[in-house]
Amino acid sequence: MKIKAPAYIYEDIKLMLKALGGKAENIAFFGSVLDQPFEKTHDIDIAIFVKDMPLATAKQLLENEVFSLPVRIAKANGSYVAPTNKQQARDYHVVLLSQENPNQMFMSINQNHMIYLNGMSLTEQKSPLDNNKLRSNVGVAA
Repeated sequence: MKIKAPAYIYEDIKLMLKALGGKAENIAFFGSVLDQPFEKTHDIDIAIFVKDMPLATAKQLLENEVFSLPVRIAKANGSYVAPTNKQQARDYHVVLLSQENPNQMFMSINQNHMIYLNGMSLTEQKSPLDNNKLRSNVGVAA
């Protein structure tokens, strides 16, 4: 399966990767963007797997950047951050996950429904994560 994303989304993803300074190991789309065209989704769900960086640091780095759309960033490893207003304009919903220890619940729900970024081409791939790494994440900083 291949999905088409508007050019500005690719540019924003490049900015996200640059902001994380090479600490993003994998990035994937998930959620409603896989079921309908980008133009019809109210949010664009993006999972970023970070290695060798506290998730709180990654969150702060992304919050300091300006993207084409507003960004909601999960406060912990795989937690959901609901929009503050249901009528809110379109935005990115970014979920930060530890590459070494991704959130078990998030992965069990989404692992088979993610499109991983391969270069700047989006193609459906098997999760690059080893199933043995799926365990709970107690004590992840918010």
